[in-house]
Amino acid sequence: MLNLLSVLDNERQDIPFVSLMTSVVAGFTGEELAQIRGHQPDNKEACFCDAVKAYIENGPDRALAFHLNAFMETLEDYRRRAVYTPIRELIEEILTETGFGVYAASLPGGERREANLRALCEKAAVYEKTSYVGLFNFVRYIRTLEKYEQDPEVASFGGASDAVRILTIHSSKGLEYPVVFVSSMGKGFNTSDLNAMVLTDPFYGIASDYVDYENRVKMPTLKKEAIRHRLKKESIGEELRVLYVAMTRAKMKLILTGAFDKKDWRKDQEQRRLEEGRLSAATITEVGCYYDLVLPVVLSHENDETKQFDLREYDKDAFILSAEEELEYTRLGIDYLENMDLNQISDQEMHDIIQERFNYHSPEEGSSTTPMKVSVSYVKQEHMQDEDGVRADQPEKPRSVIPEFKKDQEERQYLWGADLGTAYHDVLYRLDFPSCCDDS
Repeated sequence: MLNLLSVLDNERQDIPFVSLMTSVVAGFTGEELAQIRGHQPDNKEACFCDAVKAYIENGPDRALAFHLNAFMETLEDYRRRAVYTPIRELIEEILTETGFGVYAASLPGGERREANLRALCEKAAVYEKTSYVGLFNFVRYIRTLEKYEQDPEVASFGGASDAVRILTIHSSKGLEYPVVFVSSMGKGFNTSDLNAMVLTDPFYGIASDYVDYENRVKMPTLKKEAIRHRLKKESIGEELRVLYVAMTRAKMKLILTGAFDKKDWRKDQEQRRLEEGRLSAATITEVGCYYDLVLPVVLSHENDETKQFDLREYDKDAFILSAEEELEYTRLGIDYLENMDLNQISDQEMHDIIQERFNYHSPEEGSSTTPMKVSVSYVKQEHMQDEDGVRADQPEKPRSVIPEFKKDQEERQYLWGADLGTAYHDVLYRLDFPSCCDDS
């Protein structure tokens, strides 16, 4: 679609023009493109659009010329409409008239492709609200987004996709799905910032702990406690907003999961005070996790006939194998592997297919080792090597015989690099200098 818009703005761009011609919008084949370009072999500097116009005038295949003429007239019609039609409406008209939107939706991953086209229309609507106008600036705007990795292609497109998507709560904002799982509801809020030695607040200012050097005691000041209380209220308010986003993503079913460290969690949650079915302000300021905000309300409706909530409790032992069970499963697996008949073929047809594919040898196997591009220095080195693989310009390295104490099982004849240094070190370390040197 971007190539089509680029061509409508400037038809003398070969890459978008040829890409558009080979797309489903135009439907030209590679052989036809070669025939069009080969019609004027002497005019190689002309753009492909000029070659198309020349073929329309005097091309030998008049059926192809008629097809090209219809294609160019369609482009000219869209180009005239682009002058007075908003870009978003123009894109929607092109998708409808060419059937490209239906075609994209019918391809594998069609839901994603269709969502990308919708995202392009939304980008066009945003662009129209700016001071820029025209197809050129819009295409440049989209290319800029791609350049800085802000691709208008959408990564997530709601619950229409037949897939399971794992998102953070912040990234799910604005999206909806039929079924939503919100996990780790029992995980405590991060309050480490409230325990810092110095706390700051735009209203109260700065506060720190009081240190009594004589008694070697440190304690928070009244001002610091006031700032901590204010910051905690702001933090809880932000967590409430995040929880609201998470719980409003589901269209049909919302499942909240979490874990508690102790088994008497129900008693703790029931003690949280409700006022007219809601948590009191004092209770909200003392919560430590998302479950503390949800479970008191759920437990208050546990015996209702409406059954708005389905509360299920599981013990961790139901998900963890005991030592005896794990040993039994391990033993069964070992027995199965030891008694397995490796020569037995359960599916002969599938076995033949696998053998055929694993034993396949490409007739162009040699080309797979040929690099796509090589540097000049690589070609030079290849031509300077003799039959033994030794470069002609490379001087022969000095060789020295390995001492007897350094010979290994491979019976190496020569010593190189670090081994040579190690040998000299051993010789000088073991050499008795006083006995081999005279007084002079």
